[in-house]
Amino acid sequence: MLADIAAPPAGAALAPADLDRLLADLASIRDCTLECEAMISDAGLRALPRIWHWSPLGWQFGHVPCFEEQFVLVCLKGDPTIDATYLERFMPATTPPPERVHLPPRADVLSYLHEVRRRSVAYFESAGPTGDVLFTLEMLIEHEAMHLEHQLHMCTWLPPEELRRVPGPLPPGPAWHEPAGAPGMLEVAGGRVRIGGTPGRVWDNELPPCEVTLGDYFVDALPVSNGAYLEFLESGAYADRRWWSDPGWAWLEFTGALHPYYWRKAEDGWRQRMLCDEAPLQPAEPVMGLSWFEAEAYAQFAGKRLLSEFEWEHAAKSLGRLPGAGYAWEWTGSWFKPYAGFEPGPYRRYSEPQFGEVYRVLKGGCWATLPAQGRPSFRNWYNPSLRQIFAGVRLGRDA
Repeated sequence: MLADIAAPPAGAALAPADLDRLLADLASIRDCTLECEAMISDAGLRALPRIWHWSPLGWQFGHVPCFEEQFVLVCLKGDPTIDATYLERFMPATTPPPERVHLPPRADVLSYLHEVRRRSVAYFESAGPTGDVLFTLEMLIEHEAMHLEHQLHMCTWLPPEELRRVPGPLPPGPAWHEPAGAPGMLEVAGGRVRIGGTPGRVWDNELPPCEVTLGDYFVDALPVSNGAYLEFLESGAYADRRWWSDPGWAWLEFTGALHPYYWRKAEDGWRQRMLCDEAPLQPAEPVMGLSWFEAEAYAQFAGKRLLSEFEWEHAAKSLGRLPGAGYAWEWTGSWFKPYAGFEPGPYRRYSEPQFGEVYRVLKGGCWATLPAQGRPSFRNWYNPSLRQIFAGVRLGRDA
């Protein structure tokens, strides 16, 4: 399962035994990828995504081994490309989104995926636990996990008849385990605080570590629940202009949204889409399927505010972890921008082209996220208009 792939503590030294651990983690995430691919119909693999700039499920399935081949077999080992057709078809720089529906047969892609992995593992085992090998293994694990999460998003957009469950480690959908005895809000002391990850263990946008000044503040002990958000909805909030910013109201009028994305009103009450089916909405579970604008509007309604990404990260570090984090990504009020002194990492297109006031930062991970990516320094980002994602919100206020 995704939860079986755990990261060592931040800052832990890498030892030869880490090679075996990382190879096992790489195999575990691949089991999840293969299960996801097997449960999707041929039509589902080629279906156009509901987000125009995202890639079809089948393209993402081919991109994962293509990425692995380029970083391991070509860049590290020095081999020639196995098949230039795959390189051209499955890398973002060479195939624009509208062309990504043209896919090789499923069996051919599966054969390519297995061959790349066979050669990669042979290279890793012969090269041993060098710094380059261990860094590349960690990058491969997180890269494949991120694409798996995208694929699970997209599975929930398909009609259930395009999916069939097969035996494997993937969970059936979100599962909530509420922390015991969590109070309403937690006080966090500010001051001069350290932000960012440990060099060598993280993506480039988490670096370099820096210091920022924060005031004292309060943070909700738990993410906003379905029950709390339902009160907001049933108050008429989606037609009440006072809760929405100007961009948020424009978004609302354009989309016609009436409720969180994964909710559906049925004769017997509200229901929530799981992975391949639906379940009754559980009031205590965190709300999921919100755009940033909906999160912002709810904060206004609740008399609180969105946390900055620095506040979220500092609270998670100082408290050991925020209770309830990891069910749904949590929107913050921050734009996705580089830290001072940023330098692109080996995957140069990962962060730098996305910086600016286009994407908002999310923190904490979700039920479909690799646990290592729930680390406090990890920065996810989405356009604030997107709601077809596993995202909710946790609020705060000034002390």
